[in-house]
Amino acid sequence: MKFRDVSYVVGGYVVSQDAALLLWHPDMERWVPAGGRIHVTDGEYPHEAVVREVREEIGLHVQVIGTPPPNDTADVAEALPVPAGVQEIRIGPVSRYLDFVYFCQVVDGELALDYREARAYHWFTESDLARYPLLPHVRSFATRALVAARQEA
Repeated sequence: MKFRDVSYVVGGYVVSQDAALLLWHPDMERWVPAGGRIHVTDGEYPHEAVVREVREEIGLHVQVIGTPPPNDTADVAEALPVPAGVQEIRIGPVSRYLDFVYFCQVVDGELALDYREARAYHWFTESDLARYPLLPHVRSFATRALVAARQEA
């Protein structure tokens, strides 16, 4: 099947104090990570987009878990944060999202939900993830984000 419309998006599983933040998306009526479109035409990289989207949607400044340290060859080749996953999300018969998934830790800021993007938020612990009705890939990524954050600490 040939898709006519591909949108490049990011999802950021934000972790703080042994809990992962998910947002209630009103259109999908589901708990999902913060995220949105990558500004590809502006030259935005996926890891930059996730930091921007999290800041815009929930007011937190985050750092991608697994961000490589600066290196001496940055003028020639710079290592970029590797997404925790890349997935295709199909929307209707001819549209799809190519979703770059990142795990993020809170650096600073105060949580301020943008109600145009989401109606509620919840910090999910591992036990919450097991008992809430979440999409399987959301549960899996959120659980993996908690593990990655513990290993990064």
